Amino acid sequence: MSSIPNSNRASGNFIEHVGGLRIPPTLEQKVLILGTSDSLGEGISYLEPHRMYTIPQVRRTFGEQSQLTDFLIFAIQRYPDVACYGVAIEPITTSTPIPTDAAEGEGEKNTKALKRNVRSTPDYMALFTRLFENLGDTFYTKMSLPFFDIEAVKTLIALSQDRFSPEIHRPITHFVPSNLAFEQQLELPKQCNSPFINFIYLEGAPEEELGKLATASMLACANVDVSRLGLPYKTTPIQGIAYRRGENYRYRESDLLVRAGSSWLEENNAGELLLGDVCSTYREKDGFADETWFFSETFSNYQSKVFDMTYLLKSRYSQVIFVPNNSPTMRKDVVKPVDVKMAFVGLINQWELNALSVNSKEIIASLEVRFNAQNPARIDISLVDQMSVGGRIFTVSFSHGFNTNEN
Repeated sequence: MSSIPNSNRASGNFIEHVGGLRIPPTLEQKVLILGTSDSLGEGISYLEPHRMYTIPQVRRTFGEQSQLTDFLIFAIQRYPDVACYGVAIEPITTSTPIPTDAAEGEGEKNTKALKRNVRSTPDYMALFTRLFENLGDTFYTKMSLPFFDIEAVKTLIALSQDRFSPEIHRPITHFVPSNLAFEQQLELPKQCNSPFINFIYLEGAPEEELGKLATASMLACANVDVSRLGLPYKTTPIQGIAYRRGENYRYRESDLLVRAGSSWLEENNAGELLLGDVCSTYREKDGFADETWFFSETFSNYQSKVFDMTYLLKSRYSQVIFVPNNSPTMRKDVVKPVDVKMAFVGLINQWELNALSVNSKEIIASLEVRFNAQNPARIDISLVDQMSVGGRIFTVSFSHGFNTNEN
């Protein structure tokens, strides 16, 4: 309330400073951009994330000419609001086997092919385990894989599931390029049912553009999350890709891709490449259909709320005493379940104001906060969120008639 006394009667304007309003931070879009480099700067190691700010820094760190340098320069120039971390990997020969020649039998050509296949299959578990260990406690939100290899994808799913566990809970999602034939793409997601994987599908794209496709798509989605969190990624332009398929999918085809668990792209009249629907590959649980993680913006919504809840608890209750609600104490450094519940009620209402949740009254009705008598250093919180969903479909039921009035 104003400190200006009510006894003042003459015309005048009064301005007083009453202190600042502390606005809680939001989750920063920290993205991991993977790419090859054979010329690392001093003190730089493979599979370690490095925050990149400027183009000269990129070149000093990952070489004047490398795949990763190209990706990072693209990111810094086009998406300055996204926090980009470069991760250098050594050149990888993917595990796609060299086909043998049936006419050759057990000849020298096939013998060499089989030896080459065994030698070229990378140990993805060892490779990506090292990377995930280097992620530490930092909340990275997205990662681009600069090549397509189903074995690499399966490894990322396993490691991301570990990072999703309650002990760490830094959920991360991956953007993986694909250029398979249409029928193959429809079958692909069945091999990797997971909320952590987003296949960015551009049918027939050349292999040399797959890395940029994954990187550019991830950056475009992260850029939406920076300022317009919760919106679907559809119609967002994908920059830096020269290849065009030449013909957009009909609705039946794009719907098949989405239902299968694949993203799709389209070209507008200006020749721009646009995201259609960006989907995770998650489609079922225990053999039954499950739409929990159908579209990729849902995962970003979830990540932001994980950050909000973590920040709320750490910023307010990092050094307190827990007591049950019936405790008569008046100490300021004491926290009761009712105090935590009121804080979460405020947070839930803010989610609804930001259009990240709906039906806040129902969410609040589901909210339970309890003092744990078996472990007095613990308060248990549970709630059922009702996430908002990006709009995609309008239906119009239209009929018409004719004027039969003779006048």
